[in-house]
Amino acid sequence: MVVSYLIGVYSNTGIHKWHDGVTDVPTKVMLDFMCKVVGGEWCTSEETSESRWFGKDTVLDMVTAPAIRTR
Repeated sequence: MVVSYLIGVYSNTGIHKWHDGVTDVPTKVMLDFMCKVVGGEWCTSEETSESRWFGKDTVLDMVTAPAIRTR
């Protein structure tokens, strides 16, 4: 994957659950990038709970939080 450019940086203050679903994390910081797939395989890491590709015509249907949907 090649990162083309940064779209936005967002933060949600409050208490959120880490990817393990148990550990409390005080703030979430989200970095959104425009990317292009050029090869390789999707995988997760200790920093990600899931990794999938969605077309731009369907991805907004998956965003249910109003503030994030607006972004």
